[in-house]
Amino acid sequence: RFLPRFLQPSTYKPSYGKSSVEDKTGAKPKAAGSKPWNPATFFIWIFLLIGSQAIQQLQLKHNHADFDRKANTRIALLREVLDRLARNEDVDVERILGTGDPQEEKAWEEVLKEIEQDDVLWKARQMQKEAAAKAAER
Repeated sequence: RFLPRFLQPSTYKPSYGKSSVEDKTGAKPKAAGSKPWNPATFFIWIFLLIGSQAIQQLQLKHNHADFDRKANTRIALLREVLDRLARNEDVDVERILGTGDPQEEKAWEEVLKEIEQDDVLWKARQMQKEAAAKAAER
């Protein structure tokens, strides 16, 4: 049957609240803002995590190389001073080691603190290894 538009019942139903899709299928449509889950999302998050860890590893490697370089430079300077003293040469130890210069003293202080911290960590690891070895013997 053909009815004119103004006589069709759907013309008088409210257009708000229910969408035309729900009327036809009986199922509720998804919200306009929601999208289906992207299967690549998992890989994106994993690669972001791995990438940030890689950046941290590179930064640690750089910091350790910098620490080694500074410590080795200071140790070489100390060895040179000790060798000169052992040969009974006249050495101005305070001038060579930078006594009186605030920047040099601060640099020596930092290097010594880093060496002490590294030594404490090394001793703690050594004690853990010894404890693990004793526990394995039992």
